[in-house]
Amino acid sequence: MNVREKSAVLGDMLELGAQEESLHRELSAKIMSLALDRVFLYGDRMRWLADELRKRGFRGSVEHFGDHAALARELVSHFRLGDALLIKGSRGMRMEEVWKILEPKLLEMGTA
Repeated sequence: MNVREKSAVLGDMLELGAQEESLHRELSAKIMSLALDRVFLYGDRMRWLADELRKRGFRGSVEHFGDHAALARELVSHFRLGDALLIKGSRGMRMEEVWKILEPKLLEMGTA
């Protein structure tokens, strides 16, 4: 099956100490190299990544969220059969909450 759209859902990386801002910003280079279509970001620290992606002219969509439910609703509205989706964040960011909301919707679509 060909992938239609590639998206990443990323939550804050916690416990990075004094380098936390620079490490979040450095992710922009990797994201730009992956040719992602959409990046959904969750958590206060991910604002740095959103800022860096915009500064670098990221061609995809960048959206930032402050709560799991709003993020999951947005994912449901964009996700289509054949899309690729990565969900990742520090354990303390509880990204499984996004999946718990998203999974039943994907099952309805026949994709999970």
